[in-house]
Amino acid sequence: MDGDENNYVLQQLKTLMANPDTALIRSTVIGYDSNSGNLVHVFKYYTMDKLLYGGKFSDVYTWEGVKRTKPDWTNFNEVESLTMTDQQFIDHLLQ
Repeated sequence: MDGDENNYVLQQLKTLMANPDTALIRSTVIGYDSNSGNLVHVFKYYTMDKLLYGGKFSDVYTWEGVKRTKPDWTNFNEVESLTMTDQQFIDHLLQ
């Protein structure tokens, strides 16, 4: 988010953080069903109180060199805490 190409997105994120009572984030996922091949489009709106700030999703893949293994979906919804350095970097960006 610190590159010039992300300026617009960063400003929008700052606006969301400054107005949590009126802000909505829409998440959209588009892909193809692996069984039928049909196009799938899903979206969901989130209010700011539903978002976790200061974490990252656990990786569902493990790596063997440059080869990715089959995904382990058991930790799909797990969130890992950010390091203090990462947290400070994000806080600085959002000022």
